[in-house]
Amino acid sequence: MLTARQRAFADAILGGDTVADAYRSAYTTGGMSPKHVRTEASRVHKHPGVSRAIDAGRVRQEREKGRNEANRRRSVLDRLETLADDTAQPGAVRVQALKLIGTDVGLFHPNAKLEVKTTQPETEAATLEALESTLREALEAG
Repeated sequence: MLTARQRAFADAILGGDTVADAYRSAYTTGGMSPKHVRTEASRVHKHPGVSRAIDAGRVRQEREKGRNEANRRRSVLDRLETLADDTAQPGAVRVQALKLIGTDVGLFHPNAKLEVKTTQPETEAATLEALESTLREALEAG
């Protein structure tokens, strides 16, 4: 169990303060030299209970950060899905929304290069066959 001052120190560290600043915010340092503040701050920081509280707090912060990122991602995807389904939106907006959703789920690879053969087929059937072949290669590469 931490004292109120140790808890305040750990909270200040988790809030982004330096060790010395966290010590100054949690303890009375009026007559202390900067060197003495740093020494005492280091001592408190190394206290087993304080260091465990800081480690646990960092784990909580990372978990919360991941949860926030996942929520933000889901929110963006929901908005894109709404745009893609809205027939009042211009076609280009709807296609772009679908493209972004597809990229997110791994359907498209934005940096993939597609090589198109430049030979001209002689017949319509040959053109369709060449197109199917090119599309098949693109899908297999993705």
